[in-house]
Amino acid sequence: MFAFSNFETKDMAVEIEKYKEWVRALCLLSFAGSGIKVLGYGFAALFPTIVTDWVQQWALGGILNSVSLFYFPLLAIVAFVSFYGVIKMWQSKIQGYFIYSAAQILLYILPLVFLGEKSFNILNTIATVLFVASYGWLFYRMNKMK
Repeated sequence: MFAFSNFETKDMAVEIEKYKEWVRALCLLSFAGSGIKVLGYGFAALFPTIVTDWVQQWALGGILNSVSLFYFPLLAIVAFVSFYGVIKMWQSKIQGYFIYSAAQILLYILPLVFLGEKSFNILNTIATVLFVASYGWLFYRMNKMK
C-alpha cells in the first residue's frame, strides 16, 4: 500500500497555504478594482448625461454620442458579477475564478462592441490578461497539489 509520509503531506499543505496567500493578495487588488468599477459604472448608469458630458469634455470627445442606454447599466452589472467572483475566490472557491474571468473578459469586450476601436486601451488589456492568468496559474497549482 502506498502512502504519503507526514512530511510530504505537511509540505504540500504549506505550499497550498502559500498559494492561498498569493490568491488573497491578488483578491485585495481585485476587490479595489472591481469595487471602483461597480461604483463608477453604477454612477454612470444612474447619471448617464453627467458622465457622457464629462467624458466628451475631458477624455474621449465624441465617442459616447451614440452609446446605448443599456451600456452603463450593463457594465455595472458585469462589474458586480466580477466583484462576486472575487468574493468566491477569497473563499478559495474555484468557480469564483471562472465567474471573475468571464466578467473581466466581458468588461474588456463590451466597450469594443459598443464604442468601437477608439475604446481600446493597452493598459486595460495588460491588466486583464495579467490578473486572469495569475489567478488561473495559482488555482492550477493549488489543484495540482491536492
